[in-house]
Amino acid sequence: IYYKLSTEGLFSTEIGIYKEFVGKNYNINYIAFFNPTFDSVPYVSPGTGIKFGYSNDFFSIGGASQIYAWRYKFLYDNYPDGFSFLSVYFNIHSNSHYYLSGGINFNRDFKNFLTLSHYINQNIKLTKRSYLNTSVRYYMSRIYDHDYSFEEYNLANHYVHNFDFFNISTDMYTCYKNNYFKNNVGISFFINYQRIFGRYSVGYINDPSPIIGEKGAYNNFFLSWNYSNYGISAEFNTVNSSLSKFYIGGRLGHGRTVLEGGYSWNNSIKTFNLSFVTGGNIEEISANILIGKVYFDKNSNRIYDSGDEGIDGISIFLDGKLRGKSDKNGDFKIYFVPGGSHTISLGYGSMPAFIGTKRSLLNIVMPKFGSLKIDMPFFKLSSISGKVFYDDNGNGFYDKGEKGVPNVLVEAGEKWTITDEYGDYTLANLLPGEYLVVPKLIPEGYRLSLYNLRMFIFLKQGDNARDINFGITKQGKNVIMKEF
Repeated sequence: IYYKLSTEGLFSTEIGIYKEFVGKNYNINYIAFFNPTFDSVPYVSPGTGIKFGYSNDFFSIGGASQIYAWRYKFLYDNYPDGFSFLSVYFNIHSNSHYYLSGGINFNRDFKNFLTLSHYINQNIKLTKRSYLNTSVRYYMSRIYDHDYSFEEYNLANHYVHNFDFFNISTDMYTCYKNNYFKNNVGISFFINYQRIFGRYSVGYINDPSPIIGEKGAYNNFFLSWNYSNYGISAEFNTVNSSLSKFYIGGRLGHGRTVLEGGYSWNNSIKTFNLSFVTGGNIEEISANILIGKVYFDKNSNRIYDSGDEGIDGISIFLDGKLRGKSDKNGDFKIYFVPGGSHTISLGYGSMPAFIGTKRSLLNIVMPKFGSLKIDMPFFKLSSISGKVFYDDNGNGFYDKGEKGVPNVLVEAGEKWTITDEYGDYTLANLLPGEYLVVPKLIPEGYRLSLYNLRMFIFLKQGDNARDINFGITKQGKNVIMKEF
């Protein structure tokens, strides 16, 4: 589903549903829309359309058809009597050096005018760095209520050569229309570096058309910068050193939402437009709300009680995207969450160092309609520390003078660490609960001095369990039994 808004003239809008079917070699797109517009009175114009395509390794064909009902108006398109168009195209690529394409376009409204055009275009690769493009186009238009019609024939040739840092092209264009010729000969230089594209063209134009006639040497400058869904572009054109065209515009987008605008000046004709387009699949757009609370669970019961405190500023991610932060009371809300499976995660960088939670990553199932409440309890973190040592007298206790054992792996649940050069270890950032502490990877030929010793440690919030020591002795030595 999508939504468009334009400020050209009066505010105009378009709301529609878009559906795509994709196969191995084909794709079909269907659209149905309506166009609410406010003129002297409000009215709604419906419409529909379809687009299809098929391709393989040698050729591709396709087409599109769309019908606008009465009084359609959006941006520059204004069809008070309705409108329809049909377009068919083909492309043939017999080898890597030759490419042929063509098509037919038919447009007419339901009362006043009709246009027809067809074209053919060929692309010939001359060398690894150069190609020649030739296109021929016929265009016919007829306006019935003014008894006016014209025909136009176009021939264009482009030679392009690619260098390491820029491209250069020579262009020749001829148009025959209503008993006069329009000609254009020029050369263009292109540069495309990272996100910047630039073009400079110079040549001669001869356009004797009665509406906008131009004759003489021209210069054209174009520069654009694009990054992801953001961009800005500028263009200006001079004929005989006089400014004939100027344009500046920009684009700002996020996902399927795009805001575009621009200002143009063309032979004293000034225009400004601003358009807004947003959309998504119907399944992705909903009124569902995910609500919850991030709080310090003082009594460790994992239920928000009156004595618990909300935590401010914790970043909330939905499916890997930042969607909000908890407020001063620890509350958060995420709107327009589609129904189905999602993942909630918390930003570690926004968490205070002394607290933690088991629910930093959570899989949820959002209902089709309504809301879902998810609370995130936090706890003061705890630690376990001690020493792994050579138990020289085999009594199971660390005595003065006994050396520590380095590089021993010590595990507590899913947490682990390695002893330092003195045999000391610390398991930090532990949530409250019961832990089985076990040393592993002790030196070869040694075993725990208390055979099969198992240390169960229960931690409350903020506990620091110290002197959880493990002695090792050579295998075969007598064991001194010890009770705890």
